[in-house]
Amino acid sequence: MPKTGADRATLQCLLGTTPPEASALPWVDYTTEKYIMTTALEATDKDFERMMQMLTGFFQTQIVGAVATYSIADHLAMGPATAEQIATIEGTDSIATFRLLRACASLGLVACGDGLTFTATPLLGTLRTNVPGSLHSLAKAWSAPGHWLPWGRFLDAMRTSQPQTVPALGAAIWDYYAQQKAQLSPMQCTALPPG
Repeated sequence: MPKTGADRATLQCLLGTTPPEASALPWVDYTTEKYIMTTALEATDKDFERMMQMLTGFFQTQIVGAVATYSIADHLAMGPATAEQIATIEGTDSIATFRLLRACASLGLVACGDGLTFTATPLLGTLRTNVPGSLHSLAKAWSAPGHWLPWGRFLDAMRTSQPQTVPALGAAIWDYYAQQKAQLSPMQCTALPPG
């Protein structure tokens, strides 16, 4: 049941009609000028935190995709390393690599005790290439343009009820992947038509 009248009221109050007798709705405080009706529970801090995770999900996918692309899990499986060491091996910019590793630390993928040297966590281990059940290829595939560009047109799909692969990629999905095989996970490669 609603608890405060300043936050809740009946549809009748929202429409500006005379409020019902207080005894009819004892939880409504009619001493305020404005009546608001809600049917949802109040959001908690946990709800806001979860929503922020949803809103930043695409950031996380791109971070994880970069980690897989640049084999960060494999490098750190050999022991702690600095961003500069990894950048030298992978041919990436050392400052950008440092920022990537700091983002990884915020997601629990790596730890950094001294501010410069990064170590792997068990979560990062899921992206190693040589472990059973590795998610390395999937992370690369799901963060690649063939997957995320059509998702960027989700509102268009809702409005038109049409797939957005051709507008986003310029080709039907399997035609696109036939030209962009590097974006596929090994499992997706088996779905490509022969040829």
